[in-house]
Amino acid sequence: NKQLNRDYIMSAQSESAFYEYIEECQEMLDRLSHNISLTEKNGFNKEIIASIYRDMHTIKGSAQLFGFSKIANLAHTMETCLDPIRKEKIKLSKELLDSIYLGINFIIIALEKLKETKKEPELKGEIEKLFIKFITSIELIFTKMKPLAKDKWLVSDQIPALDMGLHIVKETE
Repeated sequence: NKQLNRDYIMSAQSESAFYEYIEECQEMLDRLSHNISLTEKNGFNKEIIASIYRDMHTIKGSAQLFGFSKIANLAHTMETCLDPIRKEKIKLSKELLDSIYLGINFIIIALEKLKETKKEPELKGEIEKLFIKFITSIELIFTKMKPLAKDKWLVSDQIPALDMGLHIVKETE
């Protein structure tokens, strides 16, 4: 009887934590959209870019904590793209902001599906198209900056075999 009571308490705590995670992610996504909009209007601002980076980092970490690998991997890719901008090693571009919007839309849709089913959505239909569009747009931005070596290939060239590892460029074997 004590075990049954303990399991019930843990499941109630887990469910509460799950909904708190969803709510916090939605707040961060709203803030991200607002901050990206400000950046589009006003240009680079170190504090705003740092805030965007921190929110993306938190979304990634929280998704990892709950085992939502697709959201975590996508957020990690977005965070990785923002890092050189945050450190002022590369300039912020409209194309990158547009790609970040795509990534945010992917996470928004994934969170809605999570709320409905309590499990991470499969990459099918609309969400798959959005994911592919995001990855392709990021690849184009970064490969324009630096040509690919002969021993590299693009993730978008390998979409059917995509395992959600989300690397912008992979080494060939």
